[in-house]
Amino acid sequence: MTKTELTAACLIFLSAALNAASLTLTPLALKLEGSTAQPNVVATKTGFVLSWQEKGAAGCTTLYTATLDARGILGAAKPVASGCNWFVNWIDFPSVSIAKNGDWLSYWLEKSKADPYAYDIHTTRSIDAGQSWQTSVIPHTDATPTEHGFVSMAPLSGDRMLMIWLDGRNTLTDSAHSDHEHGAEAPMSLRSAEIDRAGVLHRAQEIDARVCSCCSTDLTTDGAGAIALFRDRSDAEIRDIASARYQAGRWQATQSVNEDGWKIAGCPTNGPALAVVGKRAAAIWPTLISGQLQVRAKYLDSAAPPVVLEKGEAVLGRPDAAAFGADLLVSWLGQSAKGISALKLRLLNARLEKLSEVNVAELAGGRNIGVPKLAVYQDQAILVWTEAESAGVSHVRGVRVTSR
Repeated sequence: MTKTELTAACLIFLSAALNAASLTLTPLALKLEGSTAQPNVVATKTGFVLSWQEKGAAGCTTLYTATLDARGILGAAKPVASGCNWFVNWIDFPSVSIAKNGDWLSYWLEKSKADPYAYDIHTTRSIDAGQSWQTSVIPHTDATPTEHGFVSMAPLSGDRMLMIWLDGRNTLTDSAHSDHEHGAEAPMSLRSAEIDRAGVLHRAQEIDARVCSCCSTDLTTDGAGAIALFRDRSDAEIRDIASARYQAGRWQATQSVNEDGWKIAGCPTNGPALAVVGKRAAAIWPTLISGQLQVRAKYLDSAAPPVVLEKGEAVLGRPDAAAFGADLLVSWLGQSAKGISALKLRLLNARLEKLSEVNVAELAGGRNIGVPKLAVYQDQAILVWTEAESAGVSHVRGVRVTSR
């Protein structure tokens, strides 16, 4: 598909979405300069914060943030940090989280050795809403030249932030080193720590000793504590979605979300999403069933079988989810009527039944489109994604979502 055809297809889909019942989409006029990618978005007390990475000269990268107000108007872009030795990846990329006291926390991934997957997490905090950022802190203390990434964050009380990440420290003791391209994987673990305003780590611990090596994680809080969602990995190479609960500073045992039985020798690079609707935590995840990728949804406390949101040959998964009032708003990369990849947005009621669905845009398949991200503030949402323009050039796109 040419650039002109792709743009026309996107406009056709967006026009159709604008007339869809229940959901209204308004394109964001982001006007970001340069080659931008890996966007993320989070709700604040007054609107949203958008983050993204921009590729510069000599292979260097800058992480930016900017506010988005309730009308979807973008504020001035502010740099968080820059580096020429960062690990920049389509699925493992920075985000921002807002602490209960109003501090902003973000992070980037920095190479620790020449190895392709040897990198550290550098987390940083802003106490003035993104105007300036503190010296970074590495939340893992093993100092091994291995993979540390796929971070999720959730605010606890006061200035405390809970972080979880995939941690490769144990891969050095295994005879097989992680090979993301060919499936030979050493044991990746899932770990966590609390970080306070002074950058001090608290309650660092292992959540699960054997998880999938390169699938996104998710983390949220509810009235009882925090919940982590991730792709687990059994000794028999079953890689189904699992959850763990954090209470009183300790993680409870891992629980399977659903027995899908997806057996795969290497990481599928396709993680889950998590959202709390009312008092119930809902999981959205991709899995392979009978040779087709499915996107599924289920409440963690339910014994009922999962709801299949979509399945098909062009379905890519990569979901996100957020509570939208009493309903659940879900995004994923699905399949258009033409049989090609499409960014989809569905509104589900409390019973996970479809209320409305729109195709936001047709997108060229592959890794360059990354993982679309979603956040909700009051009665509106922001959905952002990467649109690849040409080899090595991409742009952040987004829409504002309201219901009617």
